[in-house]
Amino acid sequence: MTKSSDSLPSSSLLKIPKPLDKSHPQYIPFDPLPSTIPLPTSHFLIVDKPLGVSSTDVVNCVKHDLSWYFQNSLQQRIDSFWQHNSQHMKQHRKHAKRLRELKLGHAGTLDPFATGVLVIGLEHATKKLTSILEGGKEYIAEGYFGKATDTQDLTGTIVEECEFEHLTKEIMENVMKECFTGEILQKPPMYSAVRVNGKRLYDIARAGEEVEEIKERTRTVYEFEIVQFNLPCVTFRVKCQGGLYVRTLIHDLAKKLNSAAHLTALRRTQCAQFGLENAVQPQDMMNRRADIFASKLIPLLEE
Repeated sequence: MTKSSDSLPSSSLLKIPKPLDKSHPQYIPFDPLPSTIPLPTSHFLIVDKPLGVSSTDVVNCVKHDLSWYFQNSLQQRIDSFWQHNSQHMKQHRKHAKRLRELKLGHAGTLDPFATGVLVIGLEHATKKLTSILEGGKEYIAEGYFGKATDTQDLTGTIVEECEFEHLTKEIMENVMKECFTGEILQKPPMYSAVRVNGKRLYDIARAGEEVEEIKERTRTVYEFEIVQFNLPCVTFRVKCQGGLYVRTLIHDLAKKLNSAAHLTALRRTQCAQFGLENAVQPQDMMNRRADIFASKLIPLLEE
């Protein structure tokens, strides 16, 4: 068994010094905002996630850098908190510590090899991330036909090789329309965060254990089309319900076509109502541009 591709570039986000480190060649000279600037207490930030970094890396960096950028307003928040709770310092110490940083979360993990829309919620907007996670998503995905991997993507080990020369664009499009558009049943892949008996499937897979049965889930594919057909590589556009695994969709399509395939590239272009139009660009993300992060914040519109 062999790996399906070379390893991805390693994350450099966490290796870049803090914005205050003026010795770094990419240092951008900007100061923290004054305390008169209100905190972003209910906002979203859309990031075009760079290649080779995890979603957690991105969230941690945004959290650190925006907390630094708004440090004066955060300190004002802490001071105000202690003014109202000075009689109960012991009980409220942990809560006060949490107030020193902005609270962040994200809607929908993108693997390190994937790029595109990553929705980050700040403070009260984190409560809306579940509904965004369940909303519609759109992807551009590339599948490599003729080889299947244990992870169903390029990070895994090749476990099967099949012929693909019998495939045509017309044959593939017919199967996509008949079997993989509308409501479909999909079994989550072994290398996923789905829990079975309290354990994550990827932990079970890495431990070499077996699962008796993984339940299929009903998911909706609104649109599924071929963007480029150049075997063994085929590029697709997928518009789907949240919770659908695109790598499994391509894996199952190949299986239905008496072949094999794995996902080699994935770019999310839409997540609920958020697209790439106002996203933080990858280079600004890698350069830790907190001033640009702040300028791109989108206020939550209450229903």
